[in-house]
Amino acid sequence: MVEDGEFKYPVNEITIAGNFKDMFKNIILANDLEFEYSVNSPTMMIEGMTVAGK
Repeated sequence: MVEDGEFKYPVNEITIAGNFKDMFKNIILANDLEFEYSVNSPTMMIEGMTVAGK
């Protein structure tokens, strides 16, 4: 969960709604890539995506 631009706590059982093609067009990558594991990725945001969960 992100509140006021900061990570507050993890969430589970989420549903993501939106057009898959539009999601890829609206990806914004952060500048926080760290090489710690065999697979690495920076934090990303998808503008206009709807997320729901518990």
